[in-house]
Amino acid sequence: MRPNPHDRGALHEPGAEHAQGRERDRVATGRTEPEGLWARHGIAPGLRWGFVALTLVTRAAWRDVPSHFVVRTPRPSLHAGGAARAGRPAGDGERARVEPLPRAVHARGADPRDRRVRRPGPAAGRRVVSAPVAIVTGGAGGLGTAIARVLVGDGFRVALLDRHGAVEAAAGFGDDRGGDDRVLGVPVDVTDEESVRTAVGRVDAAWGRVDALVNNAGVEPQHSVEGLELGDWQATLDVNLTGAALMIKHCIPPWRRAGGGRVVSIGSRVWLGGGSTASYSASKAGLVGMTRAACRELGPLGVTANVVAPSFLRTPFNAVKGDEECVEAYARRFTAASPLGRLVEPVDVAHAVAFLLSDRARAITGETLHVAAGTQLAPRID
Repeated sequence: MRPNPHDRGALHEPGAEHAQGRERDRVATGRTEPEGLWARHGIAPGLRWGFVALTLVTRAAWRDVPSHFVVRTPRPSLHAGGAARAGRPAGDGERARVEPLPRAVHARGADPRDRRVRRPGPAAGRRVVSAPVAIVTGGAGGLGTAIARVLVGDGFRVALLDRHGAVEAAAGFGDDRGGDDRVLGVPVDVTDEESVRTAVGRVDAAWGRVDALVNNAGVEPQHSVEGLELGDWQATLDVNLTGAALMIKHCIPPWRRAGGGRVVSIGSRVWLGGGSTASYSASKAGLVGMTRAACRELGPLGVTANVVAPSFLRTPFNAVKGDEECVEAYARRFTAASPLGRLVEPVDVAHAVAFLLSDRARAITGETLHVAAGTQLAPRID
């Protein structure tokens, strides 16, 4: 019997008539499923199975997403006092702060502009030092050790890479109580790609990061163009140019992981004006071109690439130019050619390198900075 709508006592809940109608249909057709969510919303049986299938597929896909983590290290604090301002003593090791990524981010593609660092959980357990880490090739030489001392003073940990004497050079940074744990000596042959890969891997494994690279390794065989030996030409390009390119190549994975990095390659004033051997001048000009290409390719990763081009320095590297009197004659000529009337010292070059590795130079890339006391200019004609 239908209720009388005019009878106040017959008022009923909204949808009650529809529910009663569905119940009569169930009894008439012999269906036995109880009144539930599907029936209450009037969803047809075919659509019900569609919803079930979609739910199962979604859950399976969700389980297949790997559980990644992000190490939210800031863009490398590449200048003095970065760790100290954060309330940490520079150089102290610490665990990187690990935070889970939102699930929606896990499926994102490997866009080089994505600065976040993705690591699987187990790999995040290795030691990561808080201080920025710099690699200096040719680290056992006079200019390499000068650069390393300035960088250590600026709060870096420094890996000295050299074919000979790297470990001994690193030991020289210690005192009577022992070595300096902020300096690591690693043998490398920059002309051998496997040696380069191993050396960079050792630094990354020891300190958990590589923030900066200083390509300082170099050779300068003495020869004339007429007396050029092919072996001397090839050896110069292998060390000065190919070696620098290999070092950059194998530092890219740590830079991609960290979301940024720095490259400074040591060139020479002769890239522009000549004045040295043909092979040396060609290698340093090639280094400028390679650096400019690298800065375009690595820019989306947050990496800057620059060249520091010094002039004549009083270092063992330039002792090969001749005996002591010959080297002094070089020094007098460069002093006379300088508008400042002085020679460049290794520490002058080291401070320029430290600047380009710092956050203050974060918008400088693709540049060649002459630290030559003006000797890169054409001579003054009175």
